[in-house]
Amino acid sequence: MKRHDFAETHQIPYLNASGAVFQGLRVLLDDQVAAERRPASLVRLRKYAGLEPGYTPLADGLRKLTELQLAKPNMIYPSKASVETALSRNALYVDGIADLFKRYKLQGWEEPYAKLKGQLTAYDDWIKTTILPKARTDFRQPPELYALGLEGYGIDIPPADVAAMAHKAFTEYQAEMQTIAAQIAKLHGWPSGDYRTSAHQRSCRLSCAPRAWQVQPD
Repeated sequence: MKRHDFAETHQIPYLNASGAVFQGLRVLLDDQVAAERRPASLVRLRKYAGLEPGYTPLADGLRKLTELQLAKPNMIYPSKASVETALSRNALYVDGIADLFKRYKLQGWEEPYAKLKGQLTAYDDWIKTTILPKARTDFRQPPELYALGLEGYGIDIPPADVAAMAHKAFTEYQAEMQTIAAQIAKLHGWPSGDYRTSAHQRSCRLSCAPRAWQVQPD
């Protein structure tokens, strides 16, 4: 609930219209779906394109939802990398829709598909000019969102405190490893007691040692 409220008041979403349409049709156009149910995908296709009475194009609806968020102040945009990755896949989704209808030999899909394809293309163009230029270049989640993610896993410690604890534990482990490495180096007569060097030397000794299963030369 907190995450939903945060998204509602602080985030600009990237809503992938092409992916949503493909997945929505894919559940009906599948080998595991009874043949008599597959024609329902034609009705769904027309609804996505806004060609059925009472329905507006899905792409238009997603754009309006995004514009509502854009009108709010101090909003967090999606990461540039995630948007670019999704956009790069959308041509495959759009082409895949046609491939599904061809595969299951349904009739009458071409016209609504052409209409929908134009809408999806226009929507992606709008994303590229409106969302992408302001998208976050930092792939990391904002601190507030990261904290909510931790809460979802039952961790109510602030992220900064979690990071400090992790760094402290890592430093302690390094010190323990250094002590042990110095002892091992002294035992084997190695010149360096650094744990990184000792680990490499230990690995080399194990990988280079003869194995019992290897055939030895006569």
